[in-house]
Amino acid sequence: MLLSIQFFINILPIRQLHIANSMELVQRDLLAAIVSLRVQQDSPLLDKAIAYLWQHESKADFFRHILLLKATPLCVPLAQLLHRQLLGKLHLPQGFASLVDALHQTPNVSASRNAEIVASIVARKGFSQLAQEKMIFQLLDYCKFYLQNADKMCAGVLSLRRLYDLSDTNQKLIEEILSKNWETLCNPEDIINGLILMDHQELCNRILLWQHLFCSSTVACLPSNLFVPYLPLLLQLYDGLPMELPASSQLSAIILRCLDNREMENELPAILQKLFKWEVEKEPPWKCLNPRIIILPSMSTTQIQIKVAHKDHQADHDMGRILPGLLTSSSHHSLTCKVFLCLLGFIAKQMNDKSSASVDFISSEAELKDFLHSKYQLKLDLLIALNQMVAHQPLRAQLSQHTKELLHILKDLLVHRSREQETTDQILLLVLNLLQEILEGSENIQLSEACKVLKEQLHQLGTQSSNPLIQQSVKSLLTIIHGAWRPSEAVKIQPFQKARSLIEEKQSHMQVYGIQMMIDLLKKRDPATLAQGQLIIALALTTLKDKESYTFLNCVRLFVSLVHVMESDVLDKLSDEYLSETAHLDYRLVVGEAILKVAQELGPLCFRYKAVLLNCFMHGSRSPVHEFRMSAFANLAQLCRLLAFQVQNFFHELLQLVNSELTTGGYVPAKRAAVLVLAELLNRA
Repeated sequence: MLLSIQFFINILPIRQLHIANSMELVQRDLLAAIVSLRVQQDSPLLDKAIAYLWQHESKADFFRHILLLKATPLCVPLAQLLHRQLLGKLHLPQGFASLVDALHQTPNVSASRNAEIVASIVARKGFSQLAQEKMIFQLLDYCKFYLQNADKMCAGVLSLRRLYDLSDTNQKLIEEILSKNWETLCNPEDIINGLILMDHQELCNRILLWQHLFCSSTVACLPSNLFVPYLPLLLQLYDGLPMELPASSQLSAIILRCLDNREMENELPAILQKLFKWEVEKEPPWKCLNPRIIILPSMSTTQIQIKVAHKDHQADHDMGRILPGLLTSSSHHSLTCKVFLCLLGFIAKQMNDKSSASVDFISSEAELKDFLHSKYQLKLDLLIALNQMVAHQPLRAQLSQHTKELLHILKDLLVHRSREQETTDQILLLVLNLLQEILEGSENIQLSEACKVLKEQLHQLGTQSSNPLIQQSVKSLLTIIHGAWRPSEAVKIQPFQKARSLIEEKQSHMQVYGIQMMIDLLKKRDPATLAQGQLIIALALTTLKDKESYTFLNCVRLFVSLVHVMESDVLDKLSDEYLSETAHLDYRLVVGEAILKVAQELGPLCFRYKAVLLNCFMHGSRSPVHEFRMSAFANLAQLCRLLAFQVQNFFHELLQLVNSELTTGGYVPAKRAAVLVLAELLNRA
């Protein structure tokens, strides 16, 4: 037998003999003979023969022959030795892939069954820790290679999950490897303007790999809590990708899986709070795009590039726009409802949080930025998010099944409002508008017992508040709750709803038509429109971000009309947006133009808000961004002309700003704009 083994090993290299798999049975019998002899004696010739079969013949056939021999009754005495050969070769390069290929050649066996068999062989406690670590690296390489083959990916992902569950060491290793997957985007080695960090195909492959690892099935995927720290990064990527790309829907599936797997009482609210507050420095450390990184379309509109932007580029963290857009575009309506209730509860806490309303001492610019974000930007993001979600029709059907939770949040909000007179009426007014939209769309909520209990708090609010808009909103709510909502009332509010739906359309000409309708309603002092003032501001701020010039110019006209209805609210909101460091430069410049147009519309009456207007642009004139500083000085010059002699209290500060720009500024257009300010001041001197 030993002589026969040596003979066949010598003729196997003759490749002409392998035509039409004619040597397949020979290799199987040869392997059986080698193993049979190894039971009796250990010879270097036998080791050499096995090494030849593994290195020079098909590795998949090698594993298939071992599995066939193990299943043969005549080879029962050889089972232990065959099993050792199987496990020994499994940890060699290409071992796992060859085993999967061998099982896939078995007819009438499902891919999930093959995956279970492979995982039970690979993830065994008997392997050393070093062998398990080598297998983890092999599995991840295998998954990257078979991204487009779901059947084979199933075996790799399930085996990886079983190894993950074996020990804490394996868990840490897998987490460390996955973190390196996005290291290029979070902490790039080189920050050179214009440098391409990742091309289109590489990004799509990494997203597809994560979808397989975390969303392939409820059994085979890795636990979703692994990528909770990566939610900011994934949301930013989702926002930067075109909607028609498959990678966009894959990212959506990953994010939705993570949020849906979080516990409703504590986990989900905590994650949403961190997302909106953008607490990326807290434990555990969250991953997000480097502030210098930007996602741009390449030569083809269906391709993208990830590049390093200019040093003055600011990353966009607008979760009030990104997250609601993702939820409302998906079919996961129950999760949308959960997120809506969490955000509504979150804004109620913000309204009652005295710590964010005042601060004793600000010692650094970072503290000032955090204070402004918590006091203004955070509430605005939450309001925009809630407004965008409440317009989603399937959400109202889901809310009818969570009546108790919804009305408990609103009741708690109204109770605290009656105790805390410092709570801003603007936020409360928008929450009342949200409640009105929810009640109009659901009879179940109107007829619920909890809604009837809410009447007492609404009565108290209507009698205590001196704000006529809040009183009108309370009156409308009580009318709905009492069941006296007549068709004539619905007809009155119909024009506003039509204008709103047009503004929320994607097409520019439809948005402009809706804006014009809203302007006409404001001019006519339509009661239903006046009661929704805060909602209109939120809609206008969202529409102002449209890159189509025809749209945002008409949106500026809408702000000009709004200022006749609610002067201070419009100016406060626009000032907050103008000073927001996280917003895009182009958007902030448009907001500055809107502020100036609003001030011109008020004319001499804008002196009542001179402190807000002047402080807004004076703060902008200290910006390190050259274009923004130039715009701020130009707006200051126009404002000084408009305010005439009302600028006397700010005269010295304005002179200092102009002097600083002319002496130390390095941007010539900004100096010219500063000279315009000086000319206006001299005209008033």
